[in-house]
Amino acid sequence: MVAIGKIDHQINVKSPTVSLSIRVADSLTGTAVSADDESTASSPASDGSIGSAGVSQLRMVLDEDQTHNANRKGLSLAQTVTELALELNRQGYTKETATTTTTTTAATTP
Repeated sequence: MVAIGKIDHQINVKSPTVSLSIRVADSLTGTAVSADDESTASSPASDGSIGSAGVSQLRMVLDEDQTHNANRKGLSLAQTVTELALELNRQGYTKETATTTTTTTAATTP
């Protein structure tokens, strides 16, 4: 994944131990690339493919409320990610899971 943005936004962080001002990008745009060579597949794909690839365009926007909440609570990055994942789950988003289909073909003798 590659994302870029203009660093033209300022966030102020205040806690009992630190007070600072940080310049950040309030939005990022970019591209994510995915690929799978299917080398660990137990059998050839039914369509004869030997892999797959994909490209996604993305845009991310800073949520200042979430940023301030995490800073106010003194959360680590890992704790913040966990809280955001729980919030997305409460909103109905679910973790994507892979599904597989197994087909059995009987061998015949001529």
